[in-house]
Amino acid sequence: MIILGKWNREDDKKHHILITNQLDASMKTVITNYLLRWSIEHCFKELKDTFYFDHYQVRHIDKIERYWNICLISWTFVYWIKQNAYLDKIMETKPSTFNEFKKAINSLLEFSSTNALSKNEKLSQEYFKIKSARFKKKIAA
Repeated sequence: MIILGKWNREDDKKHHILITNQLDASMKTVITNYLLRWSIEHCFKELKDTFYFDHYQVRHIDKIERYWNICLISWTFVYWIKQNAYLDKIMETKPSTFNEFKKAINSLLEFSSTNALSKNEKLSQEYFKIKSARFKKKIAA
């Protein structure tokens, strides 16, 4: 089956070409499956680009699986923070990409460590661009 043309009225592209071997599937089913696959590809791109999913340096399958699990847990954690807009109340700048979210979370971790060790709390708060007074107070306690 080959699908040509627009997917719906709001589609801004004039042509899409999807080829499938599911001859009994409807056009809607083929498009839905394609869109599901695209989100999986996007997830893997984020895992590779942001969390270095494919950069493991171990050879044993158990260690590779552990590394992949850590990457997936990290991705899930960042996705959860992004979806719930938790950093909007804490950070001065609003991250939009996964890499920006990862950097913002890293900044919060560094801030909490630096603040605990620093003699100049105001300097560390300005450096890390934390706007939440509640967060600053909680870290200082």
